[in-house]
Amino acid sequence: METKIENKEKTCLEKHETTIPFYGFYESYDLLATNVIEMEVEHLAEENNLDETAKDNLYQILENNLDESDYRKQVCQMYTIEYMNILQNELDEKFNSLVFVELDSPKEYNFLNDRIFCSLDTYDLIKFHKIIMKDYADEFKEMIKKRFTSYDGFISFYPNDLEKWSANVWEWDYNQIGTMFELFNYNDVLYDYFHEIISDCIWKNDKPIIEILNKS
Repeated sequence: METKIENKEKTCLEKHETTIPFYGFYESYDLLATNVIEMEVEHLAEENNLDETAKDNLYQILENNLDESDYRKQVCQMYTIEYMNILQNELDEKFNSLVFVELDSPKEYNFLNDRIFCSLDTYDLIKFHKIIMKDYADEFKEMIKKRFTSYDGFISFYPNDLEKWSANVWEWDYNQIGTMFELFNYNDVLYDYFHEIISDCIWKNDKPIIEILNKS
């Protein structure tokens, strides 16, 4: 399916929403954050000979610092940047317009997890689509079938056949565009990268931490 564009001047600067592959925070990055806090507390306790009460107070402070740092937004912003760095290296192509927009979190994690929403302009969208159709067409068609085939308990609102989608990629919505990105999942590569970012967040306000250590 060939992408055609009738009015480049009008459409190339338009923005399109998409999702990118992301584990989500539930039992993932939240667990990583908990592990980082515990490691910091144990390290500080050992270095400063803290008793259990001081350790508990320190844990609470670090947890509060994390909440106040809006660390989820920081993780999502950096995740988007690092995700695109890896993708660009793999495809040997630049997608300069793709940026983080927002984190969408479900009220309950029974069926859905957090999703990172990004935007990119039509120019990059068409460029990405051409790469997919040239080098990953079979994998893309299989991914569409996997994501959009109805089954017991799930009704798809999208055709599970690429040929039934619009020939104009800029008319696709975030689920359709996001399916192209699903071919490039770097969650495992990126997960440990955020140890340092989370550590920076929990040290955002170090004054009460220093007060506890000074009393030891």
